[in-house]
Amino acid sequence: MKRFYVWVFIITIVGWGMSCHGDRIDRNVRNSQKLKVGMTQEEALAIMGEPDYIREHANEKGVYDYYYESPFGASDLIFFTVDPAKRVIEVTPYPELPYAFESAAHPLGSGYTIDFSDVYSGEKALSDSANNVIIKGPVLDYVFDSLYIVVAERPFDSIPACAAPGKTFEIKCREAFDKSTFSQYWIVYKKDRKVNGPLSERNFQAVKDTLEVASNLKY
Repeated sequence: MKRFYVWVFIITIVGWGMSCHGDRIDRNVRNSQKLKVGMTQEEALAIMGEPDYIREHANEKGVYDYYYESPFGASDLIFFTVDPAKRVIEVTPYPELPYAFESAAHPLGSGYTIDFSDVYSGEKALSDSANNVIIKGPVLDYVFDSLYIVVAERPFDSIPACAAPGKTFEIKCREAFDKSTFSQYWIVYKKDRKVNGPLSERNFQAVKDTLEVASNLKY
């Protein structure tokens, strides 16, 4: 019995540590968007906190890079550079996709939830009470009321730079995703759990009118 409690304690500590680690990476990503060239070193550190690593430029005395951990699997780093006068002269923030670092599942009623935690893998976005995946995402936007859930989606397989497995973590994919204008739509009728989609914009408007979806459910 004593051994059991020891293992429970260890698992709890490990889980807490992983959660804190994820929170720190999330802060690194979000805070990196606030950095500006021209800031003082002190101002930048006040935003980002203590760096994970500091590197002095080999051929530029007094010029330092301050590195911060980025999400697992990312090909790019988060860092800023200061000159001998302790001014920020370069900033490399982490590029974000919509909802990329939301981790909570948002309840939409009738057992449906929208979850952005797997947005890079495109494996899950909208699911029902039985955890059946209805829409994989990434989700661009959504609205809902007591009867309907309306979702705009841009699937990774609609973007050549993101289509191959593992490409969704690469910077080329993120850039292509942001530049893409493609979107498709879904309408879920919660009462009878009927799913309409994916729909083109024209078909979406037609189905929306046919179902008499409330006029306030729009983007």
